[in-house]
Amino acid sequence: MQQLTLALAALVILAGCDDQNMKATSQIRTTNNCDDSGIAPSFVKYGDSHLSAKAVQNIKKKTKWRIKLQADKDYADAIVTIIGKTADSKWINTWGKASDSPEIFICVPDGLSIGKEYYYSVSVQGVGFVDPRAKVVN
Repeated sequence: MQQLTLALAALVILAGCDDQNMKATSQIRTTNNCDDSGIAPSFVKYGDSHLSAKAVQNIKKKTKWRIKLQADKDYADAIVTIIGKTADSKWINTWGKASDSPEIFICVPDGLSIGKEYYYSVSVQGVGFVDPRAKVVN
């Protein structure tokens, strides 16, 4: 009985987290109309029981950061949410689905400090999350 109660409690908690994730994604979509002075390529690969992203992504100021969504066939409709973890990394916030577009573009602002690392999380609906970082290199 105790195991059943714990399993039900975990299910309720996870369902609430997914609902919160869905609410957050609807509020953080950014415009991706950037200065076209360069592109920093990256990726998020995901599917059944796997999720990976480049651990440290080098980025340059005033460029587009392109994140390719590489989903397994059954996960193309999963929402990928990318959220900056600190107040000074909110420019990273965006989301997308591979079924809508295989790429997400993030505008990298001009005023970032060279050498600074910006921490963010990548969450894939129904798969999990990872916590990579982006480093400003110019």
